[in-house]
Amino acid sequence: MADETDGIAHDYRLVNINKLQQRLEDERDRRNNVSKKYHRGINIVNVIQNVLVVTSIGLNAIGLGLLSTIITISNNSSNNNPSSFTWSTDSN
Repeated sequence: MADETDGIAHDYRLVNINKLQQRLEDERDRRNNVSKKYHRGINIVNVIQNVLVVTSIGLNAIGLGLLSTIITISNNSSNNNPSSFTWSTDSN
């Protein structure tokens, strides 16, 4: 009787071990899929960030160029009026 009970208990444990193993494998697969999607999303955000940074640097450079051009033009046009003061970026 004890041997029969031990056999049933052993079979029960093996079934539970197999269920637990399958559940852990499923969880591992789901975690891998979520991790891949997360990293894909992070890569997309990084690309967008890099594009925005480069665009910002370019627009700042253009703005600085336009500003220096305007200052130079206004400086050249105000040479007749010595009382007006403007910053000059001209090295002459």
